[in-house]
Amino acid sequence: ISSSAPQSCAAVDKSASLVVDTMAARFAILEAEQTAMEQENGALRARIQQLEDQSGRRVTFHAVHLEKEEHRGSDTLHVKDVIINQGQGYDNNTGIFSAPYAGSYYFSATSGPTTGIPDEFHGTWTGFQLKVDGVPYQQSKLAQMSIHDSDNKQEVGTVAGIVHLDVNQSVWLRATNHMSYWSDGTAFSGFLITPDP
Repeated sequence: ISSSAPQSCAAVDKSASLVVDTMAARFAILEAEQTAMEQENGALRARIQQLEDQSGRRVTFHAVHLEKEEHRGSDTLHVKDVIINQGQGYDNNTGIFSAPYAGSYYFSATSGPTTGIPDEFHGTWTGFQLKVDGVPYQQSKLAQMSIHDSDNKQEVGTVAGIVHLDVNQSVWLRATNHMSYWSDGTAFSGFLITPDP
């Protein structure tokens, strides 16, 4: 009986060691899983904060009516009466929009001559441009509204475009000819589609 006792103790020690090793392995797995969950939670918190920050960056403006109807070529079409100006990006004292946030913006504008194209432009193209920091936004009829009036009728045109702006970049409307623009038919609008992260 006495000879079997050491063997029994050895078996117990081996079994206890196996239990300890198994528990240590499980603990290591749990620690790894906890670390992974903490990292995932941190990424989720950062994404939630980013979405909250972005949702707070709202920019929308819409203005109508010109301060004056007579404009020379290269004049800014100063649209004065603000309907909405969320984010305070549009300055109705200058007719210029300045981006409060970097991101992708949509702009549109409508205008036309008061009583048809002046005689010197009769049968020719004229109109206005959407400008970004003084540069015409694309040289195309999408970005340079043109009114072709061979019958001397009152017409309006629209220009629209999507552009990426950095903070404080400016957008405005520019007359392309010396003519009288129709105040009641003029509007300038824009909004932030997606802010940069």
